[in-house]
Amino acid sequence: MMLAEPLKRWLRRCQINQPRLAVAAAVAHWLLRLGADWQVALAGFALAAAEAEGSSRITLGALAGQLICAEPLAPRYPERDDWLRALHATELVGTADSASALVLVADQHLSWRRLFDHEVAVAEAIGERLQMPRQTASAALARALTQVFGDPLNAAEAAQRRAGELALTRRLLLLTGGPGTGKTTTVARLIAVAVAAAGPTQRLRIALAAPTGKAARRLTESLQAAAALAGSALPEAVTLHRLLGAKPGRLAFRHSQALPLEADLVIVDEASMIDLSLMRHLLDALPATASLVLVGDADQLAPVEVGTVFADLVAALEARGDDSVLRLDHNYRASGELARAAQAIRLHTADPLLAQLDAGGAGLRFYRTANAAETHSR
Repeated sequence: MMLAEPLKRWLRRCQINQPRLAVAAAVAHWLLRLGADWQVALAGFALAAAEAEGSSRITLGALAGQLICAEPLAPRYPERDDWLRALHATELVGTADSASALVLVADQHLSWRRLFDHEVAVAEAIGERLQMPRQTASAALARALTQVFGDPLNAAEAAQRRAGELALTRRLLLLTGGPGTGKTTTVARLIAVAVAAAGPTQRLRIALAAPTGKAARRLTESLQAAAALAGSALPEAVTLHRLLGAKPGRLAFRHSQALPLEADLVIVDEASMIDLSLMRHLLDALPATASLVLVGDADQLAPVEVGTVFADLVAALEARGDDSVLRLDHNYRASGELARAAQAIRLHTADPLLAQLDAGGAGLRFYRTANAAETHSR
């Protein structure tokens, strides 16, 4: 058991000596000032620390009884049963249907209310899109696919053609693949297919976006070829904040469920960079009739803010064999040993990778070192 005053002193030291935990310590201190039990305060500490690492929740059983950090005199998190009793006893913690600041689910997972609400909203919106009736490829779409893709010569080209078909017969497509797997080329071609299938008399409203200004500019430059394929000018890619109509100085957007985007096809590049909150706002702003194509590398680093939404969706849909996710795996930039090594790293298959590196090859050199100093000297 840890009393509130010793905990407050430790939290003050933590704010000074552990910069990465300073916000977590401040949150715990704030909860103590509100009169919360020390065990509830440590729950706030754990949630704030998890959020700083990009997680939206904590699992009580995984933390119970563990040292908080390596800081001298650091307390331990409460044992699970004691922790649950304290959480159930405070009005700060409630269920999914309550108005509490924190949400406890199945006596296992604890979240901040705002992050929990974001997760629920994203899950519901994605679920609704997956349940929407899937259109049958029309004769116009079939002609457009042949016009743009021709007859695929190999599996890689067939996958790109398949992406073009799925994007225009589904309300959601997740297109993923590592660097050099042809994601941008595929997007350019599917846009050309969409324009060709719509025909000259139908105005197809296409919105192109990316999470950052740099990514949006790169998308615009990369899709110049699509304009030639489509035979018409494409809209400029913009940031998601600009697409949604971010309101200066406020955490709000002009476009929402009340005022949806005016678009038939929305394509977002670098989707792995979209955090939980921004994904919710994007899904809220989509009209039910629009198709959403999220493009990115599910194996890239997580977003700066909370939530690895794209990677989590790709993993979940692939696990159940849903064709709303399509993975491009042919690498046009690398081949041979280098491509195989990259695939082994992605699949976390260390033994084949180490064997391959030991064997060497035209594109690889592997040096085993005994310590960090030797590694640095290399």
